[in-house]
Amino acid sequence: MNRRTLILGALVLTLPFVGCESADQLLDVTSPTTVSDEIFWTQENDAILTLSAVYSSLPDWFEIIGHDGLTDNGGVNRQFDSRYVFSDGTFDPQSVYGRERWARTANNPSRWEGWFPGVAKANILLGNIDRIPEGKIDPNRKARYIAEAKFLRAVLYLQLVATYGPVPMPLTPVSDEEARSLTNATVPQLYDQIIKDLDEAAAVLPVSYTGNDIGRATKYAALSYKARAALYDGRFQLAADAAKQVIDANVYSLHPNYGELFLYAGENSSERIFTHNYAKTTQAAGQNNNIFGEYAPFSNSGTASVVPIRQLVDAYYMRDGLPITSSPLYVAKPWTPEDTLSYTSNRDPRLAFTILYPGTEWDGRTFDSRPKGISTQPEAIDLQNAQASVTGFNIRKYIDLTDKADRGNGGIDIILMRYADVLLMYAEAKFELGQGDDPTAIAAFNLVRQRPSVNMPPVTTLTQELIRNERRVELAFEGLRLFDIRRWKIAEQVMPAPAVCGIDYINTAGETVRACQPVSARQFPARSYLWPLPQTELDLNPNLKQNPGF
Repeated sequence: MNRRTLILGALVLTLPFVGCESADQLLDVTSPTTVSDEIFWTQENDAILTLSAVYSSLPDWFEIIGHDGLTDNGGVNRQFDSRYVFSDGTFDPQSVYGRERWARTANNPSRWEGWFPGVAKANILLGNIDRIPEGKIDPNRKARYIAEAKFLRAVLYLQLVATYGPVPMPLTPVSDEEARSLTNATVPQLYDQIIKDLDEAAAVLPVSYTGNDIGRATKYAALSYKARAALYDGRFQLAADAAKQVIDANVYSLHPNYGELFLYAGENSSERIFTHNYAKTTQAAGQNNNIFGEYAPFSNSGTASVVPIRQLVDAYYMRDGLPITSSPLYVAKPWTPEDTLSYTSNRDPRLAFTILYPGTEWDGRTFDSRPKGISTQPEAIDLQNAQASVTGFNIRKYIDLTDKADRGNGGIDIILMRYADVLLMYAEAKFELGQGDDPTAIAAFNLVRQRPSVNMPPVTTLTQELIRNERRVELAFEGLRLFDIRRWKIAEQVMPAPAVCGIDYINTAGETVRACQPVSARQFPARSYLWPLPQTELDLNPNLKQNPGF
């Protein structure tokens, strides 16, 4: 829990610009003008409130976990879910459905309308904080607030450029009229500004905080994001250098228990670098989350809106460090209660920490999601039940059973940056620089694989396949796979599939069958490497250019 979540309700009531929804607000970023000059920017608390509004715009639990449902890691469980057309490659922003669903709906995977208001609020703070009279704001805290705003703006712009590519890049508060003349910035311009903001933030932000300020942006959060931004843009030396600064600081370490890291028990872990914080509450909405209700299995009264798919399960190597295609430990047969040795046996332990599958010990019994009629358990595949996983797999990561009694009132903090990611970014950047045999890169990579609860065999050299697969299994359902398959330009190879499939099971005729979602063929047209700008924004501003193919 963190101070910023507790004042969000007061902020919404205090600042008119926080909740603006008028149809003519271009980008939902252009109406900071509703803030009253007479009552605002007169005291330090005004900067605190504005900054807290920026924090609330960070990527949230719904998108971080749910984004993997739009990749080869997962699937959208219900085909009427508005996210489904993003996963199968058929989205059309020009259709009536597309125009409606691309706007402001609860299940919309587009975050344009979430991230750009955060950018606006950061710009408002940066453009107005100097108006607070001297003596009304502590100068050291003022410098930190400015650094935090720059950090948060960089994080939001990184999400935007990674999702949409060339978006507008206002850096100051703009009026409605000014916003209607904005044009697309270039991708290099966006990354230059992101890295500039992060450098300036890192120079000022503290290494850590105490008390109610724990959870705010830190120096090494800024450097970690610098590594991510540089890696996304192919600036590998810059990425390696930034990641190495974080590593050499010796501030962070890997949490010994991988599964625990994503539960309440792991919230104070030294692996967590930056998080979106939540708190269970009986008060204002927005402080808590609905992770359990949205993603837990039906047997725990969850709705399983996004589920793992077989492609991800097959990506987990065997305990001997080999893929299932070459390991002698792999057994292809399905699990049954009578014979539990199956295709999920002897696997990388992160499989069981991340995914629920038949034979998993869960909530005091054996999880059995084989189809209804074969399994008698409530999590059984049932195509007549929209809340039962169609693949037979369910997400385990972030599902804490202490939430099941009040499933819509979760308080688990969502990790946005952690130390394992920094280690893997460093290894990848060094490999891309032609330094795959660098001892420091290999050590960083092996550190991730050999945390005590995982303990996979170490490697002696780095390869592209090893690096990419390690990121996939280590960071599954953490919102990064979508951006990884895009920046690696492999989405056209890994996304197309004749069907979205899951568990193997033995049917009543004694045949081995694979569970697949009906009529679930996937495609990935080249245009999908970038999502389209919302058509409503293009209608309001003819200076904006749509992404190719849309």
